[in-house]
Amino acid sequence: MKVARTIFGIAILAGLIALGVWIWSSKIRQLNEADIKDGPGYSDKLTLWRSQAELLMLGRSSNDVAGFNRLVNSHVDTSGGNVNSWSGEVTADYINHVGGIDRTNLHYAFDSVMGDLSCSQALASGR
Repeated sequence: MKVARTIFGIAILAGLIALGVWIWSSKIRQLNEADIKDGPGYSDKLTLWRSQAELLMLGRSSNDVAGFNRLVNSHVDTSGGNVNSWSGEVTADYINHVGGIDRTNLHYAFDSVMGDLSCSQALASGR
């Protein structure tokens, strides 16, 4: 009887945790969908994000490249009205494992997460 009660308690706890995760993920999904929709203040938010996009990408690239030495070139395309379609590219020099300088190209994709602009490394062929 004691074992059955313990198993029942564990099943209830697991169900409550799963319910909490589902509710939390649906709330985040709703916030992200609200960011994509054109609502009041959205154009102001896009203008602010466009001004921050390149700086955000450059800061991210200096952290993504081990031995970062210098930035050679960068380009951000923020022409679309949807942040999820924005992209960027960075060319950077870094110090390789033998002390020489090598060059790499990094591709970035942008996203709005909980009302803030975020940037993450993307595959060269697309998102």
